[in-house]
Amino acid sequence: MYLYESDSMTRSRIEDLVKAFNKANGDKRYSERDLLKYLISKIDILDGKIDETNHKLDNHITTISERLAKIETTISIFKWLSGFFISALLGIIIVIVKVLLGV
Repeated sequence: MYLYESDSMTRSRIEDLVKAFNKANGDKRYSERDLLKYLISKIDILDGKIDETNHKLDNHITTISERLAKIETTISIFKWLSGFFISALLGIIIVIVKVLLGV
């Protein structure tokens, strides 16, 4: 079984890849199958690294989401408190004005 279809350009490219692979490994006589096994092992390694990176990203996203939720809660509390204090301040100002005007 070959790694190519009936296309001669594809066959030529694969032969070039095998030659380059053999040259990179000390002019050994690796076959297309050996090259395919090597490439699959590299893909498996990369897949593992991608999974690990995805897991780390998920953890970071979870942490960021938790922090954003805390910030959102804090902002809500401050909005409520500021509304309360503004209402209280307006009430005090109204009372002071009424006292000063003698109403």
